[in-house]
Amino acid sequence: MRVIMQSMTKRKKYSAAEEPLPQYEKPEDFEQVWKMFQETDRILTEKFQETDKKLNKLEQLFTSPWGKLVESLVEGD
Repeated sequence: MRVIMQSMTKRKKYSAAEEPLPQYEKPEDFEQVWKMFQETDRILTEKFQETDKKLNKLEQLFTSPWGKLVESLVEGD
């Protein structure tokens, strides 16, 4: 038990990657964490929408008559 308590009281100053660990002044409260989650959700939603638009454009390239022609030339049909 004594070893466990010593290891808990002596905090490592470096991570496994030998990078300094951040020093936290105080823990975040619920409202701050909730705002961070909402902001992350908003950013990810925007990124997903951008990705969907790009995938739809790419899909149109392959399903358009031009895409079908190129595909048939590549496959040799």
